[in-house]
Amino acid sequence: MSRDAIELCDVYLAFRRSLGWLPESMCDITEFADHYQWLTAYSEHQQQGQAFVTEAAALATIRDNSRVMLSPVDFSLQLKVTALLGEHRRVQEGALTITLDEFLQRCQHHDSHTIPQYDVYLKQRATLLDQAKQTIRLSEFNPRPLTSFVRNKLISDSYLPLIGGDNLAKQMGGRWETTSELT
Repeated sequence: MSRDAIELCDVYLAFRRSLGWLPESMCDITEFADHYQWLTAYSEHQQQGQAFVTEAAALATIRDNSRVMLSPVDFSLQLKVTALLGEHRRVQEGALTITLDEFLQRCQHHDSHTIPQYDVYLKQRATLLDQAKQTIRLSEFNPRPLTSFVRNKLISDSYLPLIGGDNLAKQMGGRWETTSELT
């Protein structure tokens, strides 16, 4: 049992006994539900210990039924990270409070819900992209080499009139042409 849960349970049971409550012999599930409801309301009113309600309710149920003395572990299951910069809804005044139970629940939710939903999103996006490519016939616009007729026609009608046929022969340096500079 964590120190935080034991402290919350002790304060809660003292408060409840001050109201005249005495443990009754109920089944464990009913007693746990009773403690859980009381602890939820109590921790919300006190504005502390909400993360340890389940553990404290289990501890209160065990204490009522078996009178077993439990000792706290030597560390807290709650950690506060300070000196954080940036904005996030969980960061308040540059500090982030992490509770082990909540962190594990968030990780489990991420693994069981967020990741599978993201995988479904990626598959659906890929399907929609493939459908859109087929609809607009995108494959028809892939670059491919020009046929020799089209290439020759392009050279004859566009390039040669711009530079002139003689200039092209000089630029290409045909074997039939000798220049006075080389001799």
